[in-house]
Amino acid sequence: MAIAQGMETNELKYSTNEGETWKTFMFSERPVFVYGLLTEPGEKSTVFTIFGSNKENVHSWLILQVNATDALGVPCTENDYKLWSPSDERGNECLLGHKTVFKRRTPHATCFNGEDFDRPVVVSNCSCTREDYEWFVLLQSLGH
Repeated sequence: MAIAQGMETNELKYSTNEGETWKTFMFSERPVFVYGLLTEPGEKSTVFTIFGSNKENVHSWLILQVNATDALGVPCTENDYKLWSPSDERGNECLLGHKTVFKRRTPHATCFNGEDFDRPVVVSNCSCTREDYEWFVLLQSLGH
């Protein structure tokens, strides 16, 4: 979901394929000055909340909820997911001594995770490289 923030709009943009293509949804007949878009944590809800105000009365809150269930399709099945691991620019999946594997939706699966989805994450240790130690020293110097 994406929306123009800090300006008037009545359109919400959404993608079901990781941003490869975008569709537009008109959430209001009149433009709204948008302060923000809120999603529920955990990717389990298809309801999004828009916070804004009308142009005529900017000192009064306007809260709109958009239910995107129809646009996002049906609850995902096991075949709609793949295992994915983040990597560096060289394709190395061992980052700071750990390989992390996530279960994520495939880019062209028009479905949503649903209320009972629990994102499995598998973390395993792997051998550090010289670059890992350089990043570790940098992070320590930054106070992280």
